[in-house]
Amino acid sequence: RALREHYDLQEGKRFYEQYCRFCHGEQGKGKAYDKVTPPPPDLTSPAVQGKSDAELAKIIHEGELGSPMGAWKWALSEKDKWNVLLYIRSLAR
Repeated sequence: RALREHYDLQEGKRFYEQYCRFCHGEQGKGKAYDKVTPPPPDLTSPAVQGKSDAELAKIIHEGELGSPMGAWKWALSEKDKWNVLLYIRSLAR
């Protein structure tokens, strides 16, 4: 897969733990923080994993309207965003 060839899983994990884990949980199941509505999605679910890389990258970068998911374009470089996406993909395996 192209993501694995160009991006770094360990870097993705490091950024996930820094920025994403608080809401999405250690394993990405979305149960870490239940004080928001709607609750954070399970990143291992078919609903999330079925989205294209481009769709998920856009959500990471810009956030998602109608949800507590904020934009990370201020914190993550383009490469960092794709590293995180690679790590999110790995959670479902």
